[in-house]
Amino acid sequence: MTFRHQDHFFSLVDALSAISVLARLPVETLPENRFLQQALEALMAHQSLGQCSIFLTEGNLLTCAVGTGMDLFGSDENSRQSESVASMEFAIGEGIMGLACQTGQIQYCRNCKSDPRFKPFERRALFYGDGSLLSVPIASGDQVLGVLNVSHHQPEFFETWHQHFLVLFASTLGRLLHLQRMIHQLSDQVTVGSKSPQ
Repeated sequence: MTFRHQDHFFSLVDALSAISVLARLPVETLPENRFLQQALEALMAHQSLGQCSIFLTEGNLLTCAVGTGMDLFGSDENSRQSESVASMEFAIGEGIMGLACQTGQIQYCRNCKSDPRFKPFERRALFYGDGSLLSVPIASGDQVLGVLNVSHHQPEFFETWHQHFLVLFASTLGRLLHLQRMIHQLSDQVTVGSKSPQ
């Protein structure tokens, strides 16, 4: 086995490990934001990626829910997270991620400096604007819940296997997010019902 094939093999093993960690997250007990953050942490822990973020649909907008990556939150992650992801919105159909949400298909920006579809992120901490970007719809069935963005500082960094893996990761994330929302909605209904006068 050549070194290239060995690297590819270990990359695939790491990819499967990331999905395994994601599938084991306790969706029934985690708040949504914490669940999404742990999903990104699982992805980053097993893949050599630059920066990642998750944007969720809110009406006709995509709004940043969580982000992680190099130099994203600095040394004090908890105190700076809300500041770093605040006011980050894209219209559905706008930019690479907006197209991913609108079409329900993965979008690959091979070189963000030369691709006219790319719209810079307002917060450069989430993506500097150089290199390559993959935007992958997070869906459950026919419903697109949001978009997973994964970037690297190198143009044309992502290979075909990256794309297949991230589609699988985002699909798993979408189903778990849908399940998590259903569980918490049911729990809220039970709580309200138990407080109603008999």
